[in-house]
Amino acid sequence: MPWTAWNDEQFNWGYTPSLYYSVAYRYANDLNQPAEKISWLKRLISECHEKGIHVIMDGVFNHVYCGFPYKVFYQYYDRDCPYAGKFYGEFEGLQDLDFDYSCTQELILDVCNYWIDEFKIDGIRFDNTVNFYQKGDNRGLPQLMKEIEQKMASAGEPNFSLTLEHLKMDAVDVTKTTCASSYWDNALFGQCFDGLWHDRIQPQLLDVINNNRFLLGSGKIPTIYLSNHDHSHVNWQAGAKDNAGALQWYRTQPYVIAMMTAPGAPMVQNGQEFAEDYWMPENDHGSGRRVQPRPLHWRYSKDKFGAALLAVYTKLIQLRQRYPVLRADGFYPEHWESWQTRFNPEGVGVDTEKKLLVYRRYHVDDQGILQHAVICLNFSNLNHWLELTFPENGQWVNLLVEPEWTIHVQNRRFGLDVPSNWGMIFYKG
Repeated sequence: MPWTAWNDEQFNWGYTPSLYYSVAYRYANDLNQPAEKISWLKRLISECHEKGIHVIMDGVFNHVYCGFPYKVFYQYYDRDCPYAGKFYGEFEGLQDLDFDYSCTQELILDVCNYWIDEFKIDGIRFDNTVNFYQKGDNRGLPQLMKEIEQKMASAGEPNFSLTLEHLKMDAVDVTKTTCASSYWDNALFGQCFDGLWHDRIQPQLLDVINNNRFLLGSGKIPTIYLSNHDHSHVNWQAGAKDNAGALQWYRTQPYVIAMMTAPGAPMVQNGQEFAEDYWMPENDHGSGRRVQPRPLHWRYSKDKFGAALLAVYTKLIQLRQRYPVLRADGFYPEHWESWQTRFNPEGVGVDTEKKLLVYRRYHVDDQGILQHAVICLNFSNLNHWLELTFPENGQWVNLLVEPEWTIHVQNRRFGLDVPSNWGMIFYKG
């Protein structure tokens, strides 16, 4: 979330920026020494880099706090200020930045260059991009990202991340036609929360998991997640209907497996991996109650719920790193219609009655070897016997068990019992 400073010492998520070149007071170790905020952030980023961790800044560049201290820049709508005013969108209660004027573009580019040059960040996540983007107009977001991309390419760093929070139907088109490298994809989150609350899966879930089909060949991918800072924790949602919260953490497991075997870039909300379960209203009707602190209960990572879920995440991350087929683009079936509520003749798809999902992943590695994976997921509270169909006969390894075990597939079929709220990943390479 944004680390740029806001206007006061009250708790804030950081989406009302006041000082673009300063670090929020909450990041200071000693509030009486504000310069320490800068040195501590630099140290944090440097130590992340030493551990091979990239750091992406959350940048809020479409609006600012109404009481921004540089009053000549931002304070007065009714005066001839070239920085403030409506561009294409408006954020209620805040001061919008007007990219009709080149000086605004230059200011925000300077801000980005400051954090890139001084702190060596590895990317920027652009907040609320719908308010400074309009199709056919290169000012605002498109020009900003183009200049950043050119800067990084000339510096020999072509993989700088430019990720959009563009929560509209044209997000794919905006990503494809600009220098963006990714966009936040809300679809898996939506299917997950709907499924956990209503105890169901819908046919659309399969298309949601095959999330990169509209970006194929572009070198770009969506960022996928089960929840993020704007929503309650997914583990709270798991038991919300029974007033049990994260005590029903196990219901999230098939969704976690789906996310970690999908083409996009998985994003895990703080604490999600050890069953943190804060609730938050989706709409606070202007009360301000959504903006609340959610400190992590690190001890949850060691209790019987958190430790069990953490082991699932750890295993899946290891598998995703080890087997490229689990993160590659190859996906079958490529598309699934909303009226299809049972498996197709090939034995893959969605069974909405039993709450089962089966799909395949494929990838040709650097040695030209075709890798296959068959994933079956059970979203119900019952075990289900399944005659699983494979694309090839031979030896297949179930990766999601300890120790891994091998099955011998003949006639392209193998019968097995799929445990409740769980799944299986079969691999052949």
